[in-house]
Amino acid sequence: MRRYSDVLLIFLLKALRPEKYRERVDVRGVLEHLDVSRLPDELVARLANGENPITVLAPVLQAGELPAAHGPS
Repeated sequence: MRRYSDVLLIFLLKALRPEKYRERVDVRGVLEHLDVSRLPDELVARLANGENPITVLAPVLQAGELPAAHGPS
């Protein structure tokens, strides 16, 4: 007897087609004023490759070293 799993299908789609089925992350608040030009090249490359911004920047956020953009508030 064959059993189908919707949850398994979801995970397979996310793994095989991440550009279409990855989790959408709405980054606002603290990250809205992030000065990307002041981030290390490694972090910028990870963000450019589509890695989750929260995962990439979590260590920077926890250390309180987030480079903020300067300008009018």
